[in-house]
Amino acid sequence: MKNHSFLSMVWLCLLFPLVSSCGKVQLPVETPLFLDQTSVAVSFDSGNYLNNWNRVDTKTYVESKLTTLMQENRVEVQGGLFVNTPFKLTIRSIRFEQKTGTAIRCPEDCGIVTVSREKVRLDVAFALHKNGQLIKKWDFCNVAKESIYEDYSPYSDCPVYSTGTISVESMLDRCIEKIQQKVSRRMKNNL
Repeated sequence: MKNHSFLSMVWLCLLFPLVSSCGKVQLPVETPLFLDQTSVAVSFDSGNYLNNWNRVDTKTYVESKLTTLMQENRVEVQGGLFVNTPFKLTIRSIRFEQKTGTAIRCPEDCGIVTVSREKVRLDVAFALHKNGQLIKKWDFCNVAKESIYEDYSPYSDCPVYSTGTISVESMLDRCIEKIQQKVSRRMKNNL
């Protein structure tokens, strides 16, 4: 039994550095990063999930949240028209689109049921430069679909379907966290 405990401790000691390295990237010193606020192109389709957001609010939300998250990694985000720092982050585009789709459900002895649901797609493109030279470009997307729930009624043997909701703010938060991780890691590798 003692041998088993010893092996468990050894595995934990070996795994802890690996797991902790998957988290946030800490730069060795406070490092300034110029966030180019003139280049952000934000665009939206229309749709019930996107109608409460606009270009200015989205740009402000991303810049504010990104600044806060980057500080945790010892990155000091500086905005404005131009700041003379080695590192420059350009968020080239943020694009939202919303589409209506359908899902098919075939409950037993009830025939085919078509459920209408919304899908929101977020595409983000950003790039990191050092001393005017491109280090890396990233393009990624995040797709969220309304969940489908099956409810039963005491008055019918067939289920009734309803849909959940999509959080555009949560989609943006995941996007900002991705930017934070990728940019911080590249900055650390290029100090």
